Amino acid sequence: MDKTTVLAIILIIIVLVFWNIFMVRRVKPTPPAAEVETADTTVVEEKEPIIEKEKILTVTAKLDTIETPLVSAVFSNVGGSVVKYTLKKYKHHSDGFVQLVPTGRECITDIIMIDGKSYNLKDSVYTLKERTENSITYTLLLDEDREIVKKYTFSYTDYAALLSLNLPDLESYTVAWDGGLLFTEKNQQEELRYFSAVALTEGGLISTSLSSLPYAGEKIPSVAVKWAGIKNKYFLASIIPEKVETRGIKIRRFSKSPPRGGGCIPGGRGCSPTGGKTINPDDVRMGVHLTTRPQSTLEFLLFIGPLDYRLLSSYKVGLEDACYMGWKFIKPISRGILFVIMFFGRFIPNYGLVVIIFALLITMIFYPITSFNQKTMKKTAELQPKLRALQKKHAKDPQRLNKATMELYRKSGVNPMSGCLPLVIQMPIFFALYAILQTTINLRGAEFVGWIKDLSQPDPYFVLPILMGITMFLQQKIMGTQATQGESQRMLTYMMPIFLTFIFLSLPSGIVLYWLSYNVFNIAQLFYLKRKAQPATQQITNRSS
Repeated sequence: MDKTTVLAIILIIIVLVFWNIFMVRRVKPTPPAAEVETADTTVVEEKEPIIEKEKILTVTAKLDTIETPLVSAVFSNVGGSVVKYTLKKYKHHSDGFVQLVPTGRECITDIIMIDGKSYNLKDSVYTLKERTENSITYTLLLDEDREIVKKYTFSYTDYAALLSLNLPDLESYTVAWDGGLLFTEKNQQEELRYFSAVALTEGGLISTSLSSLPYAGEKIPSVAVKWAGIKNKYFLASIIPEKVETRGIKIRRFSKSPPRGGGCIPGGRGCSPTGGKTINPDDVRMGVHLTTRPQSTLEFLLFIGPLDYRLLSSYKVGLEDACYMGWKFIKPISRGILFVIMFFGRFIPNYGLVVIIFALLITMIFYPITSFNQKTMKKTAELQPKLRALQKKHAKDPQRLNKATMELYRKSGVNPMSGCLPLVIQMPIFFALYAILQTTINLRGAEFVGWIKDLSQPDPYFVLPILMGITMFLQQKIMGTQATQGESQRMLTYMMPIFLTFIFLSLPSGIVLYWLSYNVFNIAQLFYLKRKAQPATQQITNRSS
């Protein structure tokens, strides 16, 4: 293994660590030009409920449940809100199905402004007006002349429910998701990295992680909002205005000292920000308030479901931007990889096999680069006697040695940096694939073989990382036979596979499977290229022997 290849591998490791530390980044939207916050664009602040607390304490909440093939939603007349939301197609890591609403929280709440005062209606007692198989309607009497009517309508084929409101004359109306989201995965510290408030505005995508959000919250007024919500690693709760004029949004968190995620490779031991303890849902509770210009009727789509890129794209409002796809320059590659994986996933039920096929495709695509690299290494091996002669001749003059070495490379048509070319080209694919395998809902819980129950999680018995290290060692040995290696380079041939094996122990088994498969296919390519480069007489001799 030459020095440039070693440098490329080290670069990959450095970028990998950097990626994991800073992968959850805060993206600020570009504010609309020359806009000034006025009373007409003020985000509503919540105050005490419009009904006295003494009366509320004597009320027992009445619950109603709406069932569809996809969800089970439990509603309470206190707040007229969702208090439990179960996704029937997705299993929880421990038992049962995924439940997204923390216990004791009302998620869809109303905040209104009347006569210059704002009221949070989360504790107000609504009256059940109508209940059908797929809808529920609540009313709240504000006074003798003013009433709020809110209706939830569910589809049997969709995760999005329609929230319709009939409002009296108000100064402003805010719909809020204030309940946060429950953890759904076994590794809460790793999932914590993805807890964030997200919104798509006319200025761009806002993605604010829990740890970067100040306790006082953030107000982003004077923007048109296409949607806003809260997400964790695999699921999203979002509010999508339907022909509603928005005034702004407010993002908030409820704990003064929330646990901080990130700062280490996912799954790595010794990097848990909470010491491995179970995280209290209240410590990661976030809220999004979407303020609108009040009208007599308002409509919102409530998407509470999986971060499925294809499904979210079908809403045509940019909801798919909530899916994590890596850095900006990585996203096009991530989308391409996701398209390929989902395409093969239609015909192949095992996503592990899909990853292997993808590795084969990448190996075939990179064949010209691999072939060129092998020819360059062969020329480099032929130059070794001349290089040693130069080293002996200019042993006491490093500058002259470097100049003479580069001149020799130039005359021989050899680029000493070409050895790292395949690795450098693969880096964007590697990081895009990493983002896909970490967060794509389709690969959540995807099995490969007996002990690999989830390709998005590390191999529990470290079989794949060890095999990956062995194949990397074999790959370097095969490549090393074409060049005379020094003692230090021979040591690296042994040390680098061991070092990378330890790095890969904590990575998702899907990415390790990809790297292992790519190594195997690359080894086959190297044997083929080596045999192809042999003279015809030597090939005949090899066959006869």
